[in-house]
Amino acid sequence: MANKKTREENIRKDKERRFMIANKALFPLETVAAAISILVVLAFFLNWAYVHNTDVGVEVKISGFNTLIAALTGKYSSAENFVGDMAMPFYYYAETYCETLGIYTVIAFFAAVAQLIFSAINLAFALIYKKRFLNYPLAALSVLTAVMITVCFIVALSMKNADILSVYCGGNVKCSIRSLAVIPAILALSSGVLSVVQAVRIRKIKKILK
Repeated sequence: MANKKTREENIRKDKERRFMIANKALFPLETVAAAISILVVLAFFLNWAYVHNTDVGVEVKISGFNTLIAALTGKYSSAENFVGDMAMPFYYYAETYCETLGIYTVIAFFAAVAQLIFSAINLAFALIYKKRFLNYPLAALSVLTAVMITVCFIVALSMKNADILSVYCGGNVKCSIRSLAVIPAILALSSGVLSVVQAVRIRKIKKILK
């Protein structure tokens, strides 16, 4: 009987040891994912859409935050600095595109902020209590953020089909519509992959104690 109890105790301790090792190995992954989440939110300062002239560079521009504020306030045609060059030429020559971009930017931003908050909470609980309970919501938010920012990038580039280049730029072949939203899109995708991998690995780790 004593030998049986000893074996069971040794098995239990071995499982706990392997669990702690596997659990600790996730910290770098979680830290990187959280850091990327911060970069994604900060990346909204980048130009969501801009007119690039090969002779002079950036002519007019709107950042992710310009678009976000315009969408939340409805002031797409405002001349205030907080919406950048949204009024002219973007909203004036591509009204539908700007409003569509605004909708997706709002969704992308709040998803990115929620992802950042969830990442911080999950990491804090993992460090303090060795437990995680937001893995699946975090993975879902990561994927949603990546998809929404990618859509923002696509919508921004599609402004080339509006009248900005043909009318505002007068058909100047040196002008083009560009977007730096591709940067946070790639970052968000990377964070999304890490979050999904993290969720899968955590599920496997929990089986160690069974």
